[in-house]
Amino acid sequence: MVVAQFKSGKSTLIGNLLRSLVDGDRFLGHADVVRLSGTAILLDTEMHQSTLDDWLEAQRIACDDRIIRLSLKGSLGSFDLLDDEMRAAWAARLRQYAVEYLILDNMRPVLDVHGLDEHHDVGRFLVAFDTLQREAQISEACIVHHMGHLSERARGGALNSE
Repeated sequence: MVVAQFKSGKSTLIGNLLRSLVDGDRFLGHADVVRLSGTAILLDTEMHQSTLDDWLEAQRIACDDRIIRLSLKGSLGSFDLLDDEMRAAWAARLRQYAVEYLILDNMRPVLDVHGLDEHHDVGRFLVAFDTLQREAQISEACIVHHMGHLSERARGGALNSE
């Protein structure tokens, strides 16, 4: 999980992660990464598809054909992982694309559209997300989330240590 303040560079960090995963570059120039043999998928909840495409193009990723970019903006309701049938459909789609790494950037809009309370329901969503990973046979994933509480910790009760 990547948790940081609004506009602190979370999406840029994710772009660097994607480049490392598909191109085999060292992550942030320091950490060795095992290059994916399949694809990575970025499910973005905040950018329109054209903006997302432009943003990833600017990352200068050589093997960008191995990244599936999908903007959920305007269709967040289609990512209801608490619905067994919808989750199974997503899992089948991810298996079809041989996804090895799943990134959700940003979790908050998904919680909002499904009426999940950030302080009480995050755990339910994370369990469903884990189930999606298992059903889709994806071993690695990353969720981006905003910080709250004066940037002392992640927003939402299930993500806090208190």
